[in-house]
Amino acid sequence: MSAFRHRVALGLATLVASAVGSAVPAYVVTTAEPTPTTDASPAAAASRPAARAALVAARRLFARPGPTTYRARAVPSAGAREATLALRDLRVALPGLRGDDTREAERLLARPTDAGAAGTEGFHYAGPSRSSCSAHLCVHWVDRGQDAVPSTDADGDHVPDWVETTQQTLEKAWRSFAAAGYEAPLGDGSLPSHGPDDKVDVYLADVASLGFYGYCPTDSLADGARKAVGYCVFDNDYSYDEVSTEPIVALRATAAHELFHLVQFAYDAREDPWFMEGTATWMEDEVFDAANDNWNYLSTSTLAHPGVPVDFGDDYYPYGAWTWWRFLSEYFGSDKKSAPQVIHRIWDAAVSRDSLSATRSVIATLGTTLQRTFADYSALSHVSRRWYFEGDDAPYPQAPMARRLDLSRRHPGTGSMRTVRLNHLTSANIALHRSSTLPGRLLRLWVDAPLRRTGAAAEVTLHKRDGTLGWRTVRLDADGDGVVTVPFARGQVDRVVLTLVNASTRMDCHRSTTLACSGMPLDDWRPFSYRARTLR
Repeated sequence: MSAFRHRVALGLATLVASAVGSAVPAYVVTTAEPTPTTDASPAAAASRPAARAALVAARRLFARPGPTTYRARAVPSAGAREATLALRDLRVALPGLRGDDTREAERLLARPTDAGAAGTEGFHYAGPSRSSCSAHLCVHWVDRGQDAVPSTDADGDHVPDWVETTQQTLEKAWRSFAAAGYEAPLGDGSLPSHGPDDKVDVYLADVASLGFYGYCPTDSLADGARKAVGYCVFDNDYSYDEVSTEPIVALRATAAHELFHLVQFAYDAREDPWFMEGTATWMEDEVFDAANDNWNYLSTSTLAHPGVPVDFGDDYYPYGAWTWWRFLSEYFGSDKKSAPQVIHRIWDAAVSRDSLSATRSVIATLGTTLQRTFADYSALSHVSRRWYFEGDDAPYPQAPMARRLDLSRRHPGTGSMRTVRLNHLTSANIALHRSSTLPGRLLRLWVDAPLRRTGAAAEVTLHKRDGTLGWRTVRLDADGDGVVTVPFARGQVDRVVLTLVNASTRMDCHRSTTLACSGMPLDDWRPFSYRARTLR
């Protein structure tokens, strides 16, 4: 087997998710904004276009139409939350901006109560605000104008009911994080513009009118700093007309997701999108199991699109990555009990390394490898509803087949070797069905994959006539070659699914992409060949 290497220059949109003809979106390696320097060196000057790109991205998110169409920008419950990382990127890019661009960025990053920040960018209170503090948070609101909260105050304590509901929901999320052992969000000090004390501040404003459930920006992120202080802006009422779901459901999902971003900032505010958004979306289900807003992102998971890398950091795919983190918690659990502490351990490890390296190191301490774990994740994805704990209720996608091959008396095998190409952290399912006329009781499969050390793996699933499943691992040698023979008798097995897996985590890091460690993958577009034949 000849070695194959495919490297892609930065900025080229040339990688396709799959060459097998399945209906999957394009996978494109895109560049993210590098961290600008703060001096007047050529490096700083070179970073300004990238810094402006971060500004343009944030500007588009917060663009407001005219007053007559202000509410027409509401989006369904599929819920845009990308403002948090867009504003994180803008905070990182801020030193690379100049003049009016700097002032615009500062207004976008400003808190609603910041003096002198009022303008068309971001959300800023038009009048005086009030606040109410609980054990760990202070909630701020206004009584008049576009951002006013509903005035209902059933207990007559001069704090609107919706403010109290928001406080109670946030405190439940906070207690859940603390019980799981996570670091608490960092305090912001006692600056006058940050509220009465150093508790975390949450501002209520009409953010749903621009398509947000909420967002949590960083207050600062100095050059080289990894930890950051932040605050949150939540919607002022989560009106059903704006979010297309029950207000309390939207609030609970937002509280768990966005407050967990502040927890992440206490570890590493510069982490990868798939890790930050994926674990925040996973956390929604951990804190408020019945909210289920995370189900909206199943359509952008690798369950639905196995040809898209699980660490793909563009569009809504980072949110869909929650299924990987859910898989890890269930995979290392037992007796229908998940082990969510696995994710906590990965965040602890990520303080000193990138997300993939942290995941790989934690899995190694559990007695296996990321390569084997991702292979199992991939093989189970086409029967996800039978494997995940919530499979009976949640609309988990069943990973599609890349190819279907029907074996018969006339065509008892595939003939010559067939090939698919896989990018890193992707897979392809090959379904082999038997006809009633096919002789033979066994099926032999040959696999010719890339070098095993690059992450190549293969597994076989037996779909039996009685509805049960059987599993086999194709043991690959160092060159990536392997063969396995499995039962295929008429009346016993309906079909066999061969799952080919590129579990490579080899990256050339710090190349300003939106993938893990901002890197370029070293093992994309690798050829995986296979052949099958029935045996008497």
